[in-house]
Amino acid sequence: MNKKIFQKIICILLAIIVSVSTISITHTSTPVYAQSKPIKILFVGNSMTSTVTSIPRNLKEMIKTTGDKAEIDKFICFGKGFKEYADKKNKYGKQLRKKLKKKKYDYIIFQEQPSAMVTAFEKETYPCFKTLKKLAVKNGAKPILFMTWRFNYNFEKKTKQKKYKYTPKQMLKILSKNSLKLSADYNVKVVTVGLYFEYSNKILPNIFLWRPKENKHQGKNGAYLASCIFYRELFGKSATNIKFYAKLLVEDALKLQKVSDVVMSLNKSKVKLKRGKKVNLTASIKSLGVNNSYLPQKDSYTYQSADKKIATVNSRGQVKAKKKGKTLIYITSKRTGLKKACSVVVK
Repeated sequence: MNKKIFQKIICILLAIIVSVSTISITHTSTPVYAQSKPIKILFVGNSMTSTVTSIPRNLKEMIKTTGDKAEIDKFICFGKGFKEYADKKNKYGKQLRKKLKKKKYDYIIFQEQPSAMVTAFEKETYPCFKTLKKLAVKNGAKPILFMTWRFNYNFEKKTKQKKYKYTPKQMLKILSKNSLKLSADYNVKVVTVGLYFEYSNKILPNIFLWRPKENKHQGKNGAYLASCIFYRELFGKSATNIKFYAKLLVEDALKLQKVSDVVMSLNKSKVKLKRGKKVNLTASIKSLGVNNSYLPQKDSYTYQSADKKIATVNSRGQVKAKKKGKTLIYITSKRTGLKKACSVVVK
């Protein structure tokens, strides 16, 4: 073979190798989030989700600073809740169904009226959420339950059948237990924003979370904390990645990010036992972020059975099956107030 022709062939081969190598390097260095499709999220709620201070709007701005991708929509009807959204004959129920026909979502976040969650749980909230879950599944989305916060004053409501009056502490207890029951019975994720409000209010009392003077809806600090929690829940990442501060003092925003990063986990969310058998529940607290000064170093937990006739639980988290049926075991972190539930089925 002619020497000049041989040299040309070698040069061409080397050029091809370099070209292929460059393409390979460029491909592998592309961030993962740039290759993935945007997560499609729909918030279905009322003024507790979006009013003057909007949780979906905050979340949208937060995501712009993190490199993640999402399309965030909202269906907000002031003063309405699960009862209206679940009813296909109600105008709000019709509008929601039309919206779900037009677009597919990855997640649909449902927020109930706090007053209904407290006073009409069995008659309205519980059966209506079954319908809403079906709507989400039919759409192809994962339903998520949004637990709101207690009011910062004594809650009172009068109906034809009964007069209700609860202190803030009592209201929070009912909100959390009923939200966890919905989550366990319908096998959906619950985002317990109201419990994070309580923890933040305990360790950062100077960062007021409610709307000033009104003491019911989320203020700018409360909406920011809730948005951080939803970012962490939806993307599984630390909220300290966020560089959007929603016109808060940066120092306060950074503190709320750390509060939202504290996560409680449980070794079992559902167990099936034969009568007389036992199982141990173990809870733990961790943080997705680093150097989280709000993560309790030494924590302890309380355990409570919703029905001791079906299953009991001792102070160490050991559950014992008593008779056939289904109940919940509630586990609460003493330091943070965060709460989980385990569904127990006794065969």
